[in-house]
Amino acid sequence: AGSNEAREELRSVSGEVRNAEGEPLPRVLVRAYDRDLRSTESLGEAVTDLKGNYRIFYSPRQFRRAEKEAADLVIKAFGPAGAELTASEILFNAPAKARVDLALAREAAGGPALFENIAAALPPLLEGLALSD
Repeated sequence: AGSNEAREELRSVSGEVRNAEGEPLPRVLVRAYDRDLRSTESLGEAVTDLKGNYRIFYSPRQFRRAEKEAADLVIKAFGPAGAELTASEILFNAPAKARVDLALAREAAGGPALFENIAAALPPLLEGLALSD
């Protein structure tokens, strides 16, 4: 069994993580998952470098069941407190060397939330009326 594992080609997923303004996000935890109909299996994780780049290596044996030849990848980025910042769409039948870039929404990047945007826009429109009126 050892010789078969040695011949298995390592696969990788790489990309960059950027904020809502397109700037690279350093030191962000990125995790790769194989997503199936009923389960999600972790494939590996990495921390972005100073330019927001990451690379995660994984082995076919981590997803090879039900005669799958390729992983259905989902990539997620996590903040310092462990909260999920963003997630990719599923990349079905990912190639051996996949690229998945992530961009955070303004809310995830610490920008104003939708409620704050609405609250800031309403007063001029109300022309002095209270919301209860």
